[in-house]
Amino acid sequence: MKRILLAAAMSAALAAPALAVVGAPAATDPSGSRRHTVAIVLQRGLCTGVLVERDLVLTAAHCLTRNRVRSVVALDGAMKPRFLSVAAATVHPSFRYADRPIDAEGADLALIRLAQPAPADMSPAPIARFGDAGDLTLSGFGIGGARGSAGSGRAGTLREAPMRARALNWRDNRMIAAIGGTADEAIVGLGGCRGDSGGPLYGPDATSVVGIVSWSSGAPGAKSSCGGLTMATEVSEHTRWINAAGAELRASNETMATAPRVANAARRATPSIGAAFPDLTRDSSR
Repeated sequence: MKRILLAAAMSAALAAPALAVVGAPAATDPSGSRRHTVAIVLQRGLCTGVLVERDLVLTAAHCLTRNRVRSVVALDGAMKPRFLSVAAATVHPSFRYADRPIDAEGADLALIRLAQPAPADMSPAPIARFGDAGDLTLSGFGIGGARGSAGSGRAGTLREAPMRARALNWRDNRMIAAIGGTADEAIVGLGGCRGDSGGPLYGPDATSVVGIVSWSSGAPGAKSSCGGLTMATEVSEHTRWINAAGAELRASNETMATAPRVANAARRATPSIGAAFPDLTRDSSR
């Protein structure tokens, strides 16, 4: 019954502005990213988050703005869902909402306090700083591929994908731009889609978190916004806010105010894979 409820709740994410991991297999290691990664079931849609303290989940601000959290879902060692109650939430004070996450301003980060500490088999992910470039792991819940492909249209499965990433400045924020693959081989079409905005970019060991996913663009030539460039907020720049906001959330059971909408936000062009990875050629992709 819990699996049915989870699938039903997550299927609503297909109409929401969220992201997921397409072209990636399901996570099967009980000692891997499932210990830190959670699903966030919203009143409208679904996002992903990462446990950074036993009672604190870090996710994307645009997930919570103009929305409410119904519950947080953590997987046990057998990959079965457990529903956790939420006590309070807040968004980064610099964040300004827009209809499209790419048009928002400020740090796209939010913090959720659980009503009770996470189960003992879960483990908070330490925050680490990302350098200029490197290999990372994207983890998230959501649809697994385009309609007609394996895993398409299904949400509720935790998936992981290797990502090739670089740091860059985007609207006065330090961001991480990532595409599928590694430094040795790029795999265009593997990466972000719908279902895990707020999902973590982990270091290569899939334990420390370096980024929180905000949005993605489509693969070259694709009509969807899936599997191309995945953009994430670099987390270590905001550890002071995370610590302070966590203390405030623990001191109050009330849900804190969400951020205002951007007035007349200008629609801006989505950065291309080529702009973020100028050395990426057709010959190095598959």
